[in-house]
Amino acid sequence: MSVDKKKVLMIACRTLDNGGVQAVMMDITRNCQDACSFDMVVFTKKEGFYDKEFLSYGGRIFRIPRFYEKFGFLKIIDYYIRAGYVYKNLKKIMLENGPYDVVHCHNEEETALALLAAEKAGIPIKIAHTHTQRCMKTKNPFARFYKWVYRKIIEGKATYKLGCSVDACRSFYLNAENALVINNPYNSQKFDYDKYGDYKVTEPSLVQIGNFSHNKNQIFSLEVIYEIKKEYPNVHFDMIGSDIHNTLTQIKQKIKSLSLEDNVTIHPGDANSPELLSKATGFLFPSQKEGFGIVAIEAQAMGVKCYASDTVPKLTNCGGCEYLPLSAGAKYWADIIIKDFKTTGGKRQRYDCSRFSAEKIARDYKDIYGGKSLNE
Repeated sequence: MSVDKKKVLMIACRTLDNGGVQAVMMDITRNCQDACSFDMVVFTKKEGFYDKEFLSYGGRIFRIPRFYEKFGFLKIIDYYIRAGYVYKNLKKIMLENGPYDVVHCHNEEETALALLAAEKAGIPIKIAHTHTQRCMKTKNPFARFYKWVYRKIIEGKATYKLGCSVDACRSFYLNAENALVINNPYNSQKFDYDKYGDYKVTEPSLVQIGNFSHNKNQIFSLEVIYEIKKEYPNVHFDMIGSDIHNTLTQIKQKIKSLSLEDNVTIHPGDANSPELLSKATGFLFPSQKEGFGIVAIEAQAMGVKCYASDTVPKLTNCGGCEYLPLSAGAKYWADIIIKDFKTTGGKRQRYDCSRFSAEKIARDYKDIYGGKSLNE
């Protein structure tokens, strides 16, 4: 390892499972290897989807497990009592395994704890990074107070405040004027149009990628499929994700209630999404809110048109996104998808996603890790 490499401690949002934020962290790790060495902090005992790959780059994974893991009551109290525990363990990791040049935090409001620990450990570059549109509104006054205090600390301690979009920065930082927007990268070698052949299709085949949750809105997607099935009985829908929000049972009940058992396939989060996308005629992305939406870039890189809710940031559009209001209903979405299928025959098209390539965006991170302002 070169002595000139910057030593970076990455703080995960939770785990290294197969999710959007984790994909961003891994793309940074892969594409900055020539200039940086990385260690990672995760907040679980369990091995994640990317653990082995991350370790293959020579870094270490440090674990600060949450108190609760699966238990509902402990999950509630964990939010309020874990601050000292997390701070103490982060400071210990930084002092015993450093010195680090950079701490790069992706762990939402708890970024504040990492920044405080980094200050005590003498880490010069402290980065806060938000990946989604977040909301301060909550009926719980204690939670609202915690959020405000954490964000106040972030304002005072962060060397850089990064976000995947203007909306994400405005929703997270108390002062977004001095935050930097950096596009989330996608893995252009993995999501490569030319690695897969074209498939002849006679019925629509759609894909949705995202952890099963209310926000990702898979229930709405099933209602869209139900409407499409009225005209195309063999329409197929591939759902890829992990059940970290315990909503998969509800989704399965919806599939059964709409008699879609023969039309829907549920895949784990580590499924081969490029291959499934290469066989798709459309990508469903009806999220309630998104800070960025890297999966839309991945789908377009594979030549698949995206049908996204109008809450998804428009900067994800590489020429293959159509933004639709959720309020218009499932039939409205279905009618547009059917019309497009009849027009194009479901053939994939080439979209230019080069501005989101990990190789290009890695240059910005190298500059930041070196202490350079991107506004220079």
